[in-house]
Amino acid sequence: MVNDRQHFSLGAIFRIIEMTFPVVAPTVEIVCSIEDCMGCTSVSGWYDAGGSTFNYDWYDVGERCLMYGNDFTNFGYTARQACCACGGGN
Repeated sequence: MVNDRQHFSLGAIFRIIEMTFPVVAPTVEIVCSIEDCMGCTSVSGWYDAGGSTFNYDWYDVGERCLMYGNDFTNFGYTARQACCACGGGN
């Protein structure tokens, strides 16, 4: 039996395919990015006050949006406001 569900994550939409035993771990497949699946557009050219290293790609790793997403405002936006991966964007 296969149970196919989609889950939202901070950087992509994942499809978790769970199978009955003897399978130990579910198979994870990236279906599409937040931008593609949700029609979100991040604020063009944004990076945080720390410099261009700290852009959308940097925030789209691990828990960085949660840990730093409300800090380091630049161009009038924080990562939580500017980046689709952090729940912001347009």
